[in-house]
Amino acid sequence: MTSLNKPYFIHFALLFLSLTACKKYKQELNVNWRDLNTTQYTIKYLQHNFNNVPIDTTVDLSVADFAESGDLATLDSADVSALVQLISDSTNFSEGDCGTFALNAGVIVFRDETIRGMVSIGCGYNQWNFKPFNPNCNWGSLNQKGFEKMSDMLDAINTKNAKLK
Repeated sequence: MTSLNKPYFIHFALLFLSLTACKKYKQELNVNWRDLNTTQYTIKYLQHNFNNVPIDTTVDLSVADFAESGDLATLDSADVSALVQLISDSTNFSEGDCGTFALNAGVIVFRDETIRGMVSIGCGYNQWNFKPFNPNCNWGSLNQKGFEKMSDMLDAINTKNAKLK
């Protein structure tokens, strides 16, 4: 394989993996982001990496690629409340996106073993890609205010999960 073909091969391989990932869970992406709660949904968080720049192993990945991994932490009602406050307030987001998306973390919303929603968080935690679309997020790019709220929320979640391990 020539060096010119290598990037295309890697991109194709990642695309294939993302299309074939998550076979265990059915996907019906229909969550209302403002109505998240722990009585109707199980909301799980993935902390993948802390990279601020794209690397080949994270470009074009989605949090769905990790739905079957054991690395997902279940959020409690306080965590979910903080998440809803962040993603329901359009003043936490600005227009634009980061360009080449590289996964850092993510949230998966389950109901009865079915994925109802996903947030793939990437580009140094600045870009939040919602499925289904969240109308409060503009293009999903956090502004400074939103980034500070997100940092506080994820620090609390990561601290709790570190104590559980």
